[in-house]
Amino acid sequence: MAITIIEDRDPIIVYKGSWTAGGNKFESNGTTMVTNEAGATTTIEFVGRNISVFGTVRVLSQGQASTVATFTLDDGTAFPATTFTAQHSANTTQYYIPMFRSPPLTENRSHKLVMTHHSAPGGQLTLDYMTVQGALTRYAPIENGMSSTAKLAIVGGVLGGVIFVLLGLIAALVLKQGKGAGKRSVFTSEGKGLEHTGFLGYRDQSPMNTGSQRGISMSDTHTRSLATSPALTTKTGLTSNGPPYRPPLPEMEES
Repeated sequence: MAITIIEDRDPIIVYKGSWTAGGNKFESNGTTMVTNEAGATTTIEFVGRNISVFGTVRVLSQGQASTVATFTLDDGTAFPATTFTAQHSANTTQYYIPMFRSPPLTENRSHKLVMTHHSAPGGQLTLDYMTVQGALTRYAPIENGMSSTAKLAIVGGVLGGVIFVLLGLIAALVLKQGKGAGKRSVFTSEGKGLEHTGFLGYRDQSPMNTGSQRGISMSDTHTRSLATSPALTTKTGLTSNGPPYRPPLPEMEES
């Protein structure tokens, strides 16, 4: 049975309260979402056989409270809420800690999971990723009558139209300049010769022209790609020249 990894920045996850982007090279895809606010929540709606939630448990600083979170599935109608209390190590940060795993679910209906931070003042909750077993169907939450996916599609369409028009104008300008392209000399007010070599291509023939041009390299944008039913979002965490790091998948039993 296929397992789908849902990264912490996936738009299918809705965050409420104060959350901060974090992450390092040891965490899935190099990203996490972190909260220090009691009562902050994440909500995910999905269709699948079961769902698991994984996080990072950090070393406690002096006076810092243990991580505590509750998980409520389907508003608690079929299953009681469960509580996760982290077992912190004195000197080691623990990664890929399973904070929640659901019982077997009805696969042909929508489910909702809410994670709520309940640590005492000074406590911290770090979400790394989730997994869903089965054929994942995404139910993006509706905001003001329109899902975030639909909003992104509209914005992308508008930007695509603008880029198309700009490319058309540039092509027309190139054609217009090309018709009059020829080799001719132009003289500046100082009498220095400029040799015209084509479209906006002038070469300074003066003996003082010894400069060179340098290219500009753009930094890479780190994006994530899910193996199944991807929803692409720009990453704002670590950048990497290699493939995104993936943790080992949990053992899943057929149910």
